[in-house]
Amino acid sequence: MRFFLLFLAIGLGWMGVKEFRLAQKAGDAPQTLTCAELGDNGPGDNVYVEMTQFGLVLDSFVVSTKRDQWKEVWVPAVPIGGAYHLAAMKVIEEQGEEAELPPLEDLRVLVKLNDAKNEADVEAVDQQETLTGLVINDVDKLGGRARKILEESYPGIDFKTCWILEVGRKPKGLGIVGLMIGGALAVLAFSIRSFI
Repeated sequence: MRFFLLFLAIGLGWMGVKEFRLAQKAGDAPQTLTCAELGDNGPGDNVYVEMTQFGLVLDSFVVSTKRDQWKEVWVPAVPIGGAYHLAAMKVIEEQGEEAELPPLEDLRVLVKLNDAKNEADVEAVDQQETLTGLVINDVDKLGGRARKILEESYPGIDFKTCWILEVGRKPKGLGIVGLMIGGALAVLAFSIRSFI
């Protein structure tokens, strides 16, 4: 029980620190950026972003599961009107919907979904005109296994340099962050006292 409390305190504290770092870099309202602008320049001084003019690359994306349920989905996103989008549209126009799409040679943005439960949910996200969330590169990275799968699917892409937009995530208020860190300190203090 004491070790459980210790790990709980560390986990809660780390979550609080990450949320604090994001809150410091997020504005009160999302800034609107095209997928091309986010990919080329990053989010700048506001990681709270509403991304427009994007298309999701649904050929190959990564799903992490827990108890056979979808937990997180990582999907490449490309600019509408960009080189890949235009090349893909040309192939589809010439060969039909079932045509093999050209290889993805340049990628700057990854979309992280936490609410998608199946392929239909991912396809529905692709149909949206905008995606709003936080660019989380400062506090989270693409996991080793997920990155390996994507690198095998899209050889030549450096996924370590992609901007990651976590859809649906909003900046936490400093009050909530303070409660998280304060709760972690309280649990930590209790667990230390129990060791003495």
